Amino acid sequence: MNYKESWKTEKSMNKWAKGMRNKLEGRYLDLFNQQLSTMRKANDYTKATFVMYWAIQTQDPLSEYAVYITQATLMSMTDKYLQLNKMQEANAIHQMNVNFARLIGGLDNEEE
Repeated sequence: MNYKESWKTEKSMNKWAKGMRNKLEGRYLDLFNQQLSTMRKANDYTKATFVMYWAIQTQDPLSEYAVYITQATLMSMTDKYLQLNKMQEANAIHQMNVNFARLIGGLDNEEE
């Protein structure tokens, strides 16, 4: 799936939303519809985050890699701040990554 195309135009967002509605029910469908109505005025970053969130929630193939992509993103951000010699920012993101790994581990233990 070309995720980026999902949020680029109102037409493509509507097409994606129609498919997503078919995957949802109950409170998730209600929540999706409430949030979708605010997306029309949102910027691309917010729309992209919305699309990615629902892809992960519905066990889209992307969801298998979401945790790893998140950790890799945090590591990449840490490296970029280190290159800029912005130690406070690099340390803050490093701590986010440490806590993210700890919290994900807690979820894994709950699912067993």
